[in-house]
Order: sequence, then C-alpha cells, then structure tokens
Amino acid sequence: GGGRVARDGADVNVEPRAGADVHAESCWICFEGPRVAVLLECGHGGICMACAARLMRNKAGQCPMCRQRVTQVVQLEASGCVSASNLGLVRVAQAQMPSEWIRESAAEET
Repeated sequence: GGGRVARDGADVNVEPRAGADVHAESCWICFEGPRVAVLLECGHGGICMACAARLMRNKAGQCPMCRQRVTQVVQLEASGCVSASNLGLVRVAQAQMPSEWIRESAAEET
C-alpha cells in the first residue's frame, strides 16, 4: 500500500522509502536467516539460529553486543499473522547447547 494522506490540510506521502532496509527481518550478522534467536541471560537477539550456534562455538559463548556470558540460546516462534497491530503468540523453544561449548565452558571454570 501507500499513497498520500491529507493531514491538517497538507498532503503527507506515505509511500515506502526508496532504499528502505530490506534486511529488517533478517539476521544482523549474516543478513540471511530469520531473526529468531535470543541469547540468555542478557536477552539480546536479532540473529538467526545458525549464527547463534556459530557464536557459541567461535566466541567462547559471549554476547557480541555486551560480551556477557551466554548460558542459553532460545528460539522464538511466531504463530499466526504477526504485524504491528497483531503481534500473535510467541512461543519460546530452548535450543540445545553445542556439546563442544559445554565441555569448553566446564573446562574454563575449573
């Protein structure tokens, strides 16, 4: 949609901007996967599960935004139509931690 809307006697253009961010729903690391992973305990997200798994293997389990240790990765799953007016239901599914990260993490704590 889009078009022009009269507001207080003036026309306001409501067409989507040229060059609008086409990656708004994509992972901010790879720009490909859906933004469904959330890192706990800090709660930062905006990345896909593949990047979350790579982060856990390659970055010693640290959040790339705040460097806090990540204890879990959860996957958000939206059911139904998700829009600004209807957020739908969000279900959180716990992801399995990579076994090599768990072993490395345990070794670092000893």
